[in-house]
Amino acid sequence: ETSSALIRKRTVFDQLDVAQVVNHLAGTRWCAENDDVWANMSMYRDTFGDGLWRNIPFDMNASWGQLYGGSSPLEATVDSSKSHPLYGGSSTGGTFNRLYDVMVQLPETRAMLLRRERSILDAMVQPPGTPASSLVIENHIKFMTNLIAPDAALDRAKWGFSPWAPGKTFSAGVGDLLDQFVALRRRHWYVTHSITNTSRPIGITSASNAGIPTAQPYDAGVVIAAVEFNPASKNQAEEYVVVSNTMPYAVDLSGWRLGGGVDFRFRPGTVLPSNGVVYVSPHTPSFRARATGPRGGQGLFAVGPYDGQLSARGETLTLETQWGQRVSTYAYEGSPSLVQQFLRVTEIYYHPSPLVGSNVDPEEFEFIELRNISTGVALNLSGVRFVEGILFDFTGSAVTQLSPGQRVLVVRNAGAFAARYGGGLPVAGTFIGSLDNGGERLRLVDAGNEEILDFEFRDGWYAVTDGLGFSLKAVDESAEPDAWSRKGQWAPSAKVGGSPGKEENAAPNLPGVLVNEALTRGDQPPRVDAVELYNPEATSADISGWWLTDDLNTPAKYRFPAGTMIPARGYLSLDENTFNLPPAPFSLSSDGDEIWLLSADASGALTGYLHGYRFGAADDGVSFGRHRTSDGRELFVAQSARTLEAVNSGPRVGPLILQEIQYRPVDNPDGSDNSQDEFIELKNITASEVPLFDIATNTWRLRGVVDFDFPPGTRIAPGETLLLVSFEPTNAVAAAAFRSRYAVDGGVRLFGPYAHNLDNSG
Repeated sequence: ETSSALIRKRTVFDQLDVAQVVNHLAGTRWCAENDDVWANMSMYRDTFGDGLWRNIPFDMNASWGQLYGGSSPLEATVDSSKSHPLYGGSSTGGTFNRLYDVMVQLPETRAMLLRRERSILDAMVQPPGTPASSLVIENHIKFMTNLIAPDAALDRAKWGFSPWAPGKTFSAGVGDLLDQFVALRRRHWYVTHSITNTSRPIGITSASNAGIPTAQPYDAGVVIAAVEFNPASKNQAEEYVVVSNTMPYAVDLSGWRLGGGVDFRFRPGTVLPSNGVVYVSPHTPSFRARATGPRGGQGLFAVGPYDGQLSARGETLTLETQWGQRVSTYAYEGSPSLVQQFLRVTEIYYHPSPLVGSNVDPEEFEFIELRNISTGVALNLSGVRFVEGILFDFTGSAVTQLSPGQRVLVVRNAGAFAARYGGGLPVAGTFIGSLDNGGERLRLVDAGNEEILDFEFRDGWYAVTDGLGFSLKAVDESAEPDAWSRKGQWAPSAKVGGSPGKEENAAPNLPGVLVNEALTRGDQPPRVDAVELYNPEATSADISGWWLTDDLNTPAKYRFPAGTMIPARGYLSLDENTFNLPPAPFSLSSDGDEIWLLSADASGALTGYLHGYRFGAADDGVSFGRHRTSDGRELFVAQSARTLEAVNSGPRVGPLILQEIQYRPVDNPDGSDNSQDEFIELKNITASEVPLFDIATNTWRLRGVVDFDFPPGTRIAPGETLLLVSFEPTNAVAAAAFRSRYAVDGGVRLFGPYAHNLDNSG
């Protein structure tokens, strides 16, 4: 016969979001929520989600010591009424609530509730004796009541005093809240109901000491104890991670993070009793529906969902506290399938070029190549399938067995593929969907739903693969699977169209000539558009037949004549008198354009090398030049001087610079973001006045995460610094507070407000 306590335990852990309920009840008990506890409990069921019941904060006006009809003093310590930390259970007397009662009666959930109450105390209330300036809850109350005080005064003027508190001003009421409730309740919970108080017996009646535990140690011994990475059902939604509390006290995991192969942040209220365990799942309904234990109906604590999937290859999991302190590491070996070990994607043709003489949409030529990289193991492809990016199942396809070293293809359009590449290639079939020209995630799984490859390719890796006809080829087929998401694992194919189903010939050895400088605005004759190329190599570079263009989608514009050589570490410059001529003339727009150099063979066909840039508007006579930053990025930026046929002069800086950015001032007392004290500092670094306008109404502006247009006619003096702020500078109170906080001299001009706020994360 099953005991009623066990039935209640199973019901609680199978039907309630236990962490949310614990967190809600801990909060309502601290603030002494008073209103008809027997009935005043609203819940909802996430019927179309995880199926669990959760609390809704409801009708909380009779809290923080208040009783209907008023009370003097406020109730903060009256355990026979509403002040007990476990009030609401049947043992605390009077009417009770069945949800409270089951959470109090069950030892496991009572330990969770008491530990969470202590966490709330330590995070928000602080022990008796804490300096007043450090008290979080009092200072938050003062901050909030200061904000609403003007409205409260208007309310009193309109409606008069409450009949339950005649003559009680708003200020006096706030004082009562701080002095009669918060201050007294702090001691009542920290001392009277502390487990260290031996003057009362520990228990759940109104006369008992609730036994709130002492502060949680920083070295709480919680460990990752086990994993199930390969469920017998082959349903990966049934996998789980076991986290165990080995300590003789309950541990609050709120904010802790499970990382490594999966990612999960424990929600507020997640508490593990002593020797308790929690099952962390990617899908808690699937966990509870498991055919064998652990499963639903066993009274087990299960939380989720986590992101990611436990790999059958084996991996390392980590557990960290909310402060980032690592408390547990768990590594398991795994048992990967043969296809996980040896099947790899080796070529992707995601943005094909048109086929000469064909009117077929180029996208129809898409394909993906896979290969068995083993030297002695045949692979059974049944059950192998693409489940993201494209859809394709090898089960029942034209190729279900793959010999060592053999390749197989999945294509978008079999007819178009055959027209471009001929017959006889190992095509397994056509996939559903299409490859995104902007790059996307591809996910390949085996018959057990285990990941073979899960990676993202990007169009920005190599411009020649993004519509110029070259495919992406895997560089190291034996690399670890995570490498497939990295640019370095891929390279452009050696020729247009790639090499589907075949070993690729070595790519031609091409010189790495660079677009080094470009003059795009030459308003003063005789200046004209010009481009400088630079050969950084130790031998001369032959660029005969290569292309220069201002449109990457139309490479064949200016073609370098036979015999065009650039000496070792030398330069070659040409201007629009050369390239702005038939049959495909072009010039560079002074309002922004692009310039590209592309390698080609004797027939004019592209051979895969490309270098160039897109650039913005230019000032008259100011060129753009190649600049490599200290972190290795290559930029094309305005130069301090034109240096065609010579070393670049370096970036042009000024006349105005962004000198300082305050994006994350100290938070407000209530913990909210403080955008009022943000600022952006600008400085004129030149010896000349700078007008921040072209004509009076065409002014300089700041764009990005915040927006601001300077007023007409604004000028900034030589060496002057000015500040952009988020508030209206004409607000004398706000401006004075800002200047005082940062010791800003009255002579420094403030401009604002700018639209939006500076993002705290960059």
